[in-house]
Amino acid sequence: MRTVLNSCLGISACAGVAVLLSMFLGDSTDARLVAPSICLQVVIAATLYWGRMAGLIGAVAATVIFELLLFPPLGRFAVSDPTERAVLISFQLAAIGVVLMSPRSPGSGSLLRTRPRHKPSGAFVRELIRQRDSR
Repeated sequence: MRTVLNSCLGISACAGVAVLLSMFLGDSTDARLVAPSICLQVVIAATLYWGRMAGLIGAVAATVIFELLLFPPLGRFAVSDPTERAVLISFQLAAIGVVLMSPRSPGSGSLLRTRPRHKPSGAFVRELIRQRDSR
C-alpha cells in the first residue's frame, strides 16, 4: 500500500508541474518549447525518488497534459505545429530513456524492484564447505 501511495505522489508531482507550466508558460510561443525540458527534470527527480513506474506514468501524464493544455489547439490531442510536435515527442522519448536508464533502487517507491533472494540454509552451506574441504 505504501509503494502505491509513493508512486501516486511521484505521478502527481509530474502532472502537477506540467499543469503549472502549462498555466504560466502557455502565453508565450518560446516558453512553450521550454516547458517540457523543465518538466523532464521533475520526471528525473520522480524516477530517482519514487521509482521507475512513477517516473514512467508521470511522464506519460505530463505529455497528455501538455497536449491538452499547452500546445494549440487547446483541449485536443492534436498538436498543429510540427516543431511543437517534435518537442513533445523528444520529451517523451527522453523521459522514457531516463526511466529505463535509472538504477533499480531498493527504495520504498520502486514498483519494478526484483524479489529479494533467499539466503541459503545453514545445512546447504555446511554441505558445500564439506565438499570443498574433501577435495
